[in-house]
Amino acid sequence: MTADKLANSINSEIAANTAKVTNATHTGDVTGATALTIADDAVTIAKIADAAIVTESEGIGSNDNDTTLPTSAAVKDYVDSQGIGVSVISSNTTAVSGNLYVLTANLTLTLPASPSAGNYIKVSNRSGVATCTIARNSEKIMGATADLTLDKLNAGFELIYSGAAQGWILIGVEGTAA
Repeated sequence: MTADKLANSINSEIAANTAKVTNATHTGDVTGATALTIADDAVTIAKIADAAIVTESEGIGSNDNDTTLPTSAAVKDYVDSQGIGVSVISSNTTAVSGNLYVLTANLTLTLPASPSAGNYIKVSNRSGVATCTIARNSEKIMGATADLTLDKLNAGFELIYSGAAQGWILIGVEGTAA
């Protein structure tokens, strides 16, 4: 074989390979000719190398820093357990974020110390008096450095901590005229 014939043969093979625009058509769990598609339910734990995905029943709130996926039952249990706490109170109390406080007497509810943005409490004044106090615990309430007096009977609202500039923000309360 001469060098010219060898070069011509190599060039022909390169041209044929370069002209190829599709893969062979695949069937079964993986289908397609250009874009491949994996069939629904085709990937199972048994088909994954070394069973790399593991499920656990201990739930998603366990903070064990592993890479396992919780079972659907564990996820349901966790979601069901995250309901809001309800405290019906008749004496001075320090609030805990994530709870509803139903006030049933003339009292002071002190907001949580060192809150983080997004912390919240809910309040329902069922005390029959318009003098209950929400103590700010060194943080602002609606940008003010003063405690809040509940001057409306049967008021219900939420306080969400927004950061140091505005502090606790009231949600669900009538505003004032401009």
